[in-house]
Amino acid sequence: MAGITVSAFVLTFIRRVDSFKNAFVKFNISQSIGDVVVLTVFAVHAAPMTYFPDTKFLKISLLNHLLGQFCAIAYVACIYTHLMIALNRFTAIAFPLKNRLIFTPRNSNLILLAVWMLSALQAIIYSFPTCSFYYSLPNYGFIYAPTHCGYIVKFIYDFCQFIFIIIIVGIIDSATIYKIHKAFANVSLSSDDQRRRAYREARLFLQAFLQDSVFLTGLVSFMIISTFMHTPWQIFFTTTFAWEMVHAVDGVITIACNPELSAVLLHPCASGRKVVTVRSEGTSIKRIGAASHYL
Repeated sequence: MAGITVSAFVLTFIRRVDSFKNAFVKFNISQSIGDVVVLTVFAVHAAPMTYFPDTKFLKISLLNHLLGQFCAIAYVACIYTHLMIALNRFTAIAFPLKNRLIFTPRNSNLILLAVWMLSALQAIIYSFPTCSFYYSLPNYGFIYAPTHCGYIVKFIYDFCQFIFIIIIVGIIDSATIYKIHKAFANVSLSSDDQRRRAYREARLFLQAFLQDSVFLTGLVSFMIISTFMHTPWQIFFTTTFAWEMVHAVDGVITIACNPELSAVLLHPCASGRKVVTVRSEGTSIKRIGAASHYL
């Protein structure tokens, strides 16, 4: 529930720290939606099914398999959106003019539509009984069907694809940080400017490193480490718990590494304020300032 609250906060209040037409914000909203979907399925289905195993409604096989598909769709959408955020951030720094042409409001909407449609299409394979993905009560977690197809889907269709995307995201984020550092290398700045620049670079690096590490750790735990576990609780902590923590911590990292969003968290009911647009790291960022109301 704590993870749902954090992700819902990001989803609700991120509009206060940037224009809703901004691609970066739209992508973060998409990622937060994915986080909320996964965590909600765990909260309203997996947890009750574990604590109340005799509830007939929760044991309906079709419902269980459908919710497994929803979780898979949301997770894949999070991974793809994570890639789009990295690409948007890199082009904003390296090619700011092209960034404005590529990530227009219309194009951003089309990109997100493609992300979720592709995620849904990718989850069709889970509709086949021998390739399904569902919550297993004996294992206290979502598992792939114990079949040859389930094995192929788990390690080839999902694991290899997700590892590849996470590595690409890491490379893009590293290139972004390098571009930022290089852009300021030959610029004469005051002490205050240097401190602010160093802080921005450190914050960007920290957010990229933490989010990449969290997704990679969760993926390895779910796909690899869990196969060496034997007891239900061991499987639970390396699958269900690890997966939940990925989506819960993702929202925490977003808040912690974005001062503008943290400011809204500290003053969620503030009045007599508005959000002021400033330029930072090639993207528009809105900060709270004095005015009559929030925009």
